[in-house]
This record gives sequence, structure tokens and C-alpha cells, in this order.
Amino acid sequence: MAIEMFEKSTEIDTNYAPAWVYLGASYTSDAAFELGGREQYRRAQAAYERALAIKPNLLDAQMFSANLVLDTGKVEQAVALLREALNTKGNYAAAHWELGYAYRFAGMLDESVAECELARQLDPLVKTNGSVLNTYFYLGQYQKFLESLPVDDSSFILFYRGFGEFHKKNFDRLRKTLIALTNSIPLCMRESARLSATPSTSAKERDWISWTDWRGESESEESVIQKRPTRSRKHVPSWETKSPLYAS
Repeated sequence: MAIEMFEKSTEIDTNYAPAWVYLGASYTSDAAFELGGREQYRRAQAAYERALAIKPNLLDAQMFSANLVLDTGKVEQAVALLREALNTKGNYAAAHWELGYAYRFAGMLDESVAECELARQLDPLVKTNGSVLNTYFYLGQYQKFLESLPVDDSSFILFYRGFGEFHKKNFDRLRKTLIALTNSIPLCMRESARLSATPSTSAKERDWISWTDWRGESESEESVIQKRPTRSRKHVPSWETKSPLYAS
């Protein structure tokens, strides 16, 4: 739907650069998340180039184009594009965040943290919807990672909060976070995941399916604790048998 709307916008006004930018972003999302693949990436790049031909140094066009080349493995090119964007507007928080993202792919972890933290200083809400500062994980700084998460009970943030607690071995907090996370996921999605498991499903995916299948719909922590003694070991996720969460 978004692609069709932006294609129509570019037909109505072929010289309106923002329409080309967001058409490109829609193509990129389709390529990355809807299996649109190489052809959609090609269309996205063409749209960004058209936007920049109309309005050189258009920040969003530079930033989205950098994301595209980063997604396709061209880290050096992405870094150059983002630095160019910041030469135009040095206090553009989103561009600093994306540069930090690119630095992480390049293995420049300290630089990555510095750029992302600068982005948050410039705009505390930058990229809080769908992004977390994963570089702290690569540095093994799990507490800083947890502190960097926004105060949010969305399933996305709950997942990463649990991930951080797991690495810190805070198993009581992990259990509570997983319960909250599971309650935030609709039953139909959990059932779909359970039914879609195949021989090729990874061990981690099977662990998650086992957890959500056992948890059931909207159970309280007390009911979970009461049910735990009757739980068969074969249904316990492998990581949990090695932690204080599991009591045989």
C-alpha cells in the first residue's frame, strides 16, 4: 500500500524530492522485510538518486541511501554517505545514530557507542521505536545496555531487556520479563509459531516456541510458579535447564 501511494505521488509531481525519498524507503523495507530482494533494492537506489538529483544534499535521501548500501554489505560507502550528510547538518541526531550503526558493522565499536550516545543527547527519542544500542553487547557492557533501553513495555523492548538480563545472569528479572513479554504477544502469533516449527527450525527458535507454548495465554506469575513442578523436562528450553529458573 505504501509503495502504491508514493508511486502515485511521484506521478503527480515528478520533481517533489521527498516523495522519491520515501518511495525508496518503502522499496527498501519491501526488500528487507517482505522478501522483495535485489530488484526492490535496485528500485530504492534509483529513487534515492532521483531525489538527490532534484535536491542535492537532501539529508533523508543521503541517510536512507546509506542504510541501503549498508544492508547490502557496502560499509565503507555507507560511512562516507553519512559523514557527508553530517557535514551538511552536524546536529542531525538520526544521521549520528545511523553512523553509529554503520561503525558497528565496521567493527569500530567505541566509535559506534560515541555516535549513538551523541544522537541520544541531541534527541532523546531518536530511533527509540525499533532500535536499541546493541554495540554495548559487542563490548560486553550488559548493564550499560540495559540502562540505554527506553522505559517501554513494548514486546520489542521487553525482548531486549530479557536478553540483557540473561547475559547478566539476573534470572529472576529474566523470568519476570519473559512473562511480561509472552503476555504482550497475541495467542494467535504464538500458535502460529508453534505450528510452523519444522525439522529445520533452529534450537533457539524451538526454545522460544517451547517457552511460549508452555506459558499459555495471559497467565499471572503466581500461576506460572504453581504450574512449574508439573512441567516435564523435555518441554523446558535448553538454556533454562542450566539456570536457576529451572527446578527439577
